[in-house]
Amino acid sequence: MYGIESADLLSSRNIARAFGLNLKEIVIPNDVDTIYRDVKRIIPHCEHIKKTIIQWKHPWLYIYPETEGRTVVTGMSGDDLY
Repeated sequence: MYGIESADLLSSRNIARAFGLNLKEIVIPNDVDTIYRDVKRIIPHCEHIKKTIIQWKHPWLYIYPETEGRTVVTGMSGDDLY
């Protein structure tokens, strides 16, 4: 299902608007067939196959190709950096 507007997404929009930042929203597909295909693509690149590692890597299949700058701030460890 696409178009889920999570609390994190709504907060990101508000923060970007408040600080005059550009926000690029990237949809991470969540249908079972796509996730299955993505997991099969990720596993060969994992030194240790753990559920949490696969969960962390999955969104990057979609985020990385869309990045243009040198810094990407996400909810994944973003709090630790900023």
